[in-house]
Amino acid sequence: MVAKNIAYVHDISLNYDGGAEIATRTIIKVGRELGYNIGLFDNPMTADPEINAAHFGSLRDYDLIVLSNIWRFLQEGMDIIMDAIRTIPYVKYQHDYDGLGSFPIKINQYPRADYAEKIYGNAALNVFQSPEHIKFFA
Repeated sequence: MVAKNIAYVHDISLNYDGGAEIATRTIIKVGRELGYNIGLFDNPMTADPEINAAHFGSLRDYDLIVLSNIWRFLQEGMDIIMDAIRTIPYVKYQHDYDGLGSFPIKINQYPRADYAEKIYGNAALNVFQSPEHIKFFA
């Protein structure tokens, strides 16, 4: 079975013109041109669990989840993501160096390494943009 309905999760708006956002826009554009239904989840999670559940709860409506940049999400958001990927196959696409605690914003004070071990360990596929990314997360 080919996954035709894909949820693409990215932790900041794709209106930003960083390298990750440019690459993500391109991936989504090409995927849609190939006929895939790709839902974008690019809004940062809030501290309000009801808002998060209303928006991100629909992750369960997809056949496949792509976890792009996710390390800026609050713990509540990570918990929603972790719940969804327990039953839905997913790909982890890594193209930032700011995961696992090196990101300087202090709002994300949860044990990212614990999440990362589960995320990378259980992914159907881990994609690293460069060999340097593999070294950083190995």
